Amino acid sequence: MKTKLTLLTVTTVVLLTVFAFKTEQQDNSPLDGTWQLIAFDYGRSSGKPKVVQLKVLHEGNFEGYVLTAERSAKTMNGKFKVLNDSIYSETLVNALNKPMIGKTYEIKYSLNGNVMITKGSFDAKDENGQAVKGHYNETWSRVDYPQIQ
Repeated sequence: MKTKLTLLTVTTVVLLTVFAFKTEQQDNSPLDGTWQLIAFDYGRSSGKPKVVQLKVLHEGNFEGYVLTAERSAKTMNGKFKVLNDSIYSETLVNALNKPMIGKTYEIKYSLNGNVMITKGSFDAKDENGQAVKGHYNETWSRVDYPQIQ
């Protein structure tokens, strides 16, 4: 019961944040909004997520979240900038993956309605603690919430 209440509380906070964004201003870029990861390919693993992963992009800022039945976590946050109609950048201010903090990553993207495909790379450490470059392809779906009247 406690875990469901915690999950409900975190979900409510995320939704209220999104609602506040929606009611304050119009979107500033075609990427602004809340996105849910629906498929991934990380090289060694691919498929559909077993947990809810959200990315909120708004007015040049972004936040990432993971939600499970037991808990939730903010996985990263920082600044984003649309560079052109197929590339945007993310600069990480905080991240659970520490090697990524302070770095700027260029991400290739394509939009088809409310679906966004992203491709890029990230910094990580292997099982021996050595720096490695990971690569990914992700499919995100825009999450639409009803307008607050």
